[in-house]
Amino acid sequence: AKNATTRFSFSIAPESEFVVNNLGDVMLAKGLVPEGIEYLKRATEINPYNPFIHFNLGLGYSRTEKYDTAIEQFNKSVELLPGFADAYNSLGVVYYKKGDKDAAKSMWKKALEIHPSHNGALTNLHLTGMDK
Repeated sequence: AKNATTRFSFSIAPESEFVVNNLGDVMLAKGLVPEGIEYLKRATEINPYNPFIHFNLGLGYSRTEKYDTAIEQFNKSVELLPGFADAYNSLGVVYYKKGDKDAAKSMWKKALEIHPSHNGALTNLHLTGMDK
């Protein structure tokens, strides 16, 4: 029902960055990643200054293993919102997937500087053995 509601919202508000972003987010959550990416790209055209849209787009690209593009989106997100700990955590995940453990650890530590009890960053450091 949420997907139908979001599609209905999109049909009545196609220029709303929030509606288009939410539709993209729902598509990602449903596993419709290419469709989600397309909606999120559209949302960045509506408002290129929304860090949450770039964050969601980074998640989409990460899921398709387009890691360099995901990094670009997460970096844009933290450029727009420097205290965005979730984006630093996600940067760490992508760097780790690319095999760059030093960069991953650095990003997770940055997330913890911003939010000392950030569960994702703490968990990622622990699971990778980098919390020592």
